[in-house]
Amino acid sequence: MEGRCTICNEGITNPVCIKCLDRGIRVWVWDRPELLKRLDAFTKIFSEYDEENSRCILCKGEIAICAHCYCWELYKELKKADSRAAEGFLEHFNYDIKVPCRFS
Repeated sequence: MEGRCTICNEGITNPVCIKCLDRGIRVWVWDRPELLKRLDAFTKIFSEYDEENSRCILCKGEIAICAHCYCWELYKELKKADSRAAEGFLEHFNYDIKVPCRFS
């Protein structure tokens, strides 16, 4: 499964790992403790995927899930908590997530 996302089985075309995405998202929500708490729980679930399918271009860490799937699932989680924040998330972290992951 080299170079393919564990969730959608599509090629990983934007090789940024969850840890690097998480750092950027934390900067975006640093002043929203309720969203940071959700982000912590969410990231913990996704970090349990331990297959190495690709390498991150930023930190050289392992990637099992593509940025699209991660951001799409996070968007849905944010939408449950705060639809306005979810729309803001789309503006800053849009990995073409207006189109849902085919396994969502």
